[in-house]
Amino acid sequence: MCSPSCAGCPVNDLHSPAANNPNGLARTSSDCKPLGTVPKLNPFAGPAPSDTKYEKFGGSDGHISQSTVGLNDPIRREDDDNLFDVEVSDVFNSKQEFQKHLHLMMIRTRYEFKVHKLSPSLLVVRCMDNNCSWRVRGMRVINTRCWMVTKFVKEHTCAVDYKREGHRQATSWVIGDCLKNRYVAPSRTFKPKDIVDDVRERFGVQITYNKAWRTREAAYDTLRGTPEESYTFLPSFLHVLVECDPGTTTDLVLTQEGRFNYFFFALIASKEGYKFCRPIICVDGAHLKGKYKGMMFIVVCKDDNNNIFPLAWGIGDVENDSSWLWFFTKFKQVHPSIAKAIREIYPGVFHGICMQHLLHNINNKFRGISVDMLYYCCVKAYRLCEFACLMNALMLVQPRLRPYLQEVRYERWSRAY
Repeated sequence: MCSPSCAGCPVNDLHSPAANNPNGLARTSSDCKPLGTVPKLNPFAGPAPSDTKYEKFGGSDGHISQSTVGLNDPIRREDDDNLFDVEVSDVFNSKQEFQKHLHLMMIRTRYEFKVHKLSPSLLVVRCMDNNCSWRVRGMRVINTRCWMVTKFVKEHTCAVDYKREGHRQATSWVIGDCLKNRYVAPSRTFKPKDIVDDVRERFGVQITYNKAWRTREAAYDTLRGTPEESYTFLPSFLHVLVECDPGTTTDLVLTQEGRFNYFFFALIASKEGYKFCRPIICVDGAHLKGKYKGMMFIVVCKDDNNNIFPLAWGIGDVENDSSWLWFFTKFKQVHPSIAKAIREIYPGVFHGICMQHLLHNINNKFRGISVDMLYYCCVKAYRLCEFACLMNALMLVQPRLRPYLQEVRYERWSRAY
């Protein structure tokens, strides 16, 4: 606390000497230093300074009183220059940040620790060697999320045999939190093998490929949130979407257990824009590769500038008749569909088959002999006689293919028909 004669000091406008000094004494102006350069307070290094009241650590409620944290105590942040040093009275913004700091400190020294005591307001860690004197104790400041180091025995009295290259404190969530900035840009590619090399170079620790994979997933969760959180935001997202864009069609269907089942939305701009597009609609599905998999359905067409124009999106838990029928029921006024949905909802509408998807099914059903070139020639043949000759050649290579293609029907995938 500065004296009233210290002009220009921001602290002087907020506090008075008598307010926090029980002895009624004020510091001289020579004691005034810029914030951030004042030495840290150490409650174990002697009597507490006059402007801060200290209570006994670990009271009846197991917390540190908020009055034990002085104005001059620094708060540890992730961007501090020295992340690996711990001193008594250091304050951290949260328990997770405190634990992360301990992990990084031990990774640097190659020693490992184990948790000796753990509670919502207390954390005590000690060296893996029970006879070693190294230990750290931290406690939560009452009525805050901050944690404070109350005891730190720095020296290791154990043998160097307890140093490890594959460090147990090099967990996926700690490394992922340190490397999360590598994934800020959506187009950035940082593969698990790159994580292995980066961790070895940066921390001197060798991790496995599986841990590198979990590290990447932890970094994604830190930046983008978990998949479970994303699903819980869906109702709010749809509500705000309709409020901000009136006329937009949305629907969310849950199972009887309250779990996600189907999701659909079509923007009003897509509905109005379809009036000026070509009367040909393309429908396809894509398998989702996230934690819960699923299937994404999308309907597109082309505008007069030959650009792809999206019309609607949907997501189902799996790809089956029920999910396709539900999706096309929601969008039956503007698009063709697939097999069973067409027969039940769009009778009389022509249904073509993508030649690439058909070839993919052929290769899955009839393995061993490649028929790609002959198949593409059959698809692109314009005349029936040319198509018949190519089909005969295709049957000589793979005789079992004719019944399957006849069941699919030639007119759905060939130009000749």
